[in-house]
Amino acid sequence: MSGKRKDPSDQSASNKEQAKVRYRNIIKSPLLATDKARLDQELNMYKQTEDFKRLWWERTRSKTNLDAHDACATIIQDVIDQEACLLKMQPRIASAAPDTSNLSLTDDATASKALSEPTTPIPHATTTTADTTPTDNDQDIFVSAPDTIPDDVGNAIPLQPWIYRGTNVAERFINFKRAIAGITTNQLLFIEPSMHELLALPNILLLCTSQHSPLCIDTSTEDLLDNLNKDLLTECMDFKVDISDDACMKLARIIDNADSKQLAKDDAEIELLMLGKSLCPLGSSLVRGISAAMHRLPLIAIKNKQTIGECELFTMCFDPILTSLFSDPDRKVLLRWSNVISDENGEIRPDATISKLQQRDFGSSLGYGEVKIARPTIDGHALCHDLLRLATVAKDTMMPIHWKRP
Repeated sequence: MSGKRKDPSDQSASNKEQAKVRYRNIIKSPLLATDKARLDQELNMYKQTEDFKRLWWERTRSKTNLDAHDACATIIQDVIDQEACLLKMQPRIASAAPDTSNLSLTDDATASKALSEPTTPIPHATTTTADTTPTDNDQDIFVSAPDTIPDDVGNAIPLQPWIYRGTNVAERFINFKRAIAGITTNQLLFIEPSMHELLALPNILLLCTSQHSPLCIDTSTEDLLDNLNKDLLTECMDFKVDISDDACMKLARIIDNADSKQLAKDDAEIELLMLGKSLCPLGSSLVRGISAAMHRLPLIAIKNKQTIGECELFTMCFDPILTSLFSDPDRKVLLRWSNVISDENGEIRPDATISKLQQRDFGSSLGYGEVKIARPTIDGHALCHDLLRLATVAKDTMMPIHWKRP
């Protein structure tokens, strides 16, 4: 957790005021009623003396020294821990290849150490843990691993055949994983250029038109991946759901009238609710979300976007509309901005979770979301970490072990 560091002088002033308040509360006791005036006068006189100022000056100085020593001890311990980790990894790196820059990949069950030595990036590099952190110079993170990854891939449990347009996609996917194991035995692996390879290791196939992995295209074909992506989206989403042009015009007119002060917000809300009654369930939910957002969002766009934090972003901007779209209390489905660990996720904490209610408790998770603040420069490393987290929790949720949870 980050925050503004407190000035020791401010802390000292706070402690001084607390001491004075405590003393005044003591002399207000009925037992000291006869001496209250004298004690107040003595306190005021003591506050003007040199001893009073020297006392609090010494306490401030002592606390500053203690804080500095504590911070230095923490930094030294962190450096020792990092050096110890590097020393432990040296024999493993030396056995992997004669060149110390050639490291191998680990899967999500064995990756535990992150290194940050500057080296030249190698294509198809990857990492398999979402716990890596950016270096001081914002370079990609890479991990080392034992030499067992090729054996793990080769001895993995065979996947069930998945025939798509006459092609066994499961077999092509296994070939993709074997190709990954082949290039990770002696190469350094980075997170940003190798998201497809990284997600493939825990059996997650990442599809994105015109952004497929070259290694995946080598084991399959680009047309196959594009068609598979298109057909899967068609199965998951109903592209026929739409709002009529007339409803869009009415919605835009109500919003413009409220924005130009021609219509009060309360009247605009009533008109929006009346409009929502005549629409389909999806359109009605969208109109309710817009109505709720009108009472939450500022009338003028905020100029400095960097002053908005993640918590403020999703509670003020996203929650009104997304809650109306995804939450359905009648069907016991709620969108939660909980940022807590669920049963399916292990140690991963997604920002948003769509949960199914089970009696008086939150049951299985139906979906997850991550919030990312806009920055002057795109932080690809952070975006990759969010994608890793979302893919991991989504895959864990679909595991059969979670299908029959009580």
